[in-house]
Amino acid sequence: MSYNYINIFRKMVRLNSLILIVFLMLHQKAIATNKGLTKINKKDKISSIKKDNERLNSNKINEIAFQNSTIFHYDFSDLDSYNRQTTTESNKTINDLSGNNNYGTVRNISKVYFDSEQNAMFFNGKNDEDATGISINNLNYVSGPSDQLESFTIQARIKAKSELTNHGSDERIIISFDRSAVFRFSIGNDNNTVQSPAAGKLALAFTNSDGTHDKYDVGFNGDLRDNQWHDVMIRFEANKPYGLNYYVDGVLTYSDPTAYAPISDHSTSETPRYGVIGNGSELSSTTGSMSPNDTFYGWIREIKMSHYTGSSTPTDILLSATSVTENVSDTFQVATLTTSDKDMSDIHSFSLIDSNDTRDDDNSSFTISGTSLIINSSPDYESKSSYN
Repeated sequence: MSYNYINIFRKMVRLNSLILIVFLMLHQKAIATNKGLTKINKKDKISSIKKDNERLNSNKINEIAFQNSTIFHYDFSDLDSYNRQTTTESNKTINDLSGNNNYGTVRNISKVYFDSEQNAMFFNGKNDEDATGISINNLNYVSGPSDQLESFTIQARIKAKSELTNHGSDERIIISFDRSAVFRFSIGNDNNTVQSPAAGKLALAFTNSDGTHDKYDVGFNGDLRDNQWHDVMIRFEANKPYGLNYYVDGVLTYSDPTAYAPISDHSTSETPRYGVIGNGSELSSTTGSMSPNDTFYGWIREIKMSHYTGSSTPTDILLSATSVTENVSDTFQVATLTTSDKDMSDIHSFSLIDSNDTRDDDNSSFTISGTSLIINSSPDYESKSSYN
């Protein structure tokens, strides 16, 4: 049996040359006129870091474009970052994919080790565990204006066990550079004032010249301690109302209306501070003490920290296919549309536009639904072999 393939390459050129119409909704945030909780009117989505160890080719461009702003990047499922072999004293180094050589070192391999079934690092934080986690080498923050954090993002792919820990607050730290000196990013918070409402939610605790702040994702109604994989992200921009944002599985769940001073812009004796994945940090060196010992309980597959330099415009539009077999059914999905944009939290929508020339004579033959390019009627090669 032979098949004829109808060429839609000109359609692809058409889409790329005119960029369709890309409506770039940059960090859509509702500016609430009332005091209290921020009401999110539109969803702001981020692309997941990775879905079950499969990264789409189209996201590679985003990754490359975003690379220069990355501070460190560990992907335990990527052989370039970790060899996915049993974690031992001679096999406990995590390579930094950012190229900055901020490599990681596993501490306490009996509690932190690679789990081949989950393709991720397992952190056994059922109990308080001292000197346990992954120390971040060659990266530290010195308190004061010279080394303050004005804007950054942290993205992670995590799976928190549903079983409660024996930590009094059940806080599960994802990454810490010391809450009282720099910041701590976690599920839950051990501060009594927010411990109960923050349980099971993303939390960012940090210190600046205005004091120590224990904040959490007020807008999230779920519980991340559900034994499911989640893509989580925090974004911080100093001196900007709604500059602290939380994301869960691609959705902006809460924007904090308060404008915060830069993190770690204050003077303190608690300096420098090195980072730890999966536990609290009071590290003045990579082998220093950890506290609080609220070790993460579950799996972390990937974590990335980046400078945030503002939104960007998309650089290209890609089609997953440029031909279609004749006689497919009506309303058949011909291709999927994706964009190349280094700012992974931007939203893109697509539509066909009129260029007033022959390049889009066949627009009426197609419909765009979300990211799907759909041919409206079954094509016949003998009557029409290509579309504009």
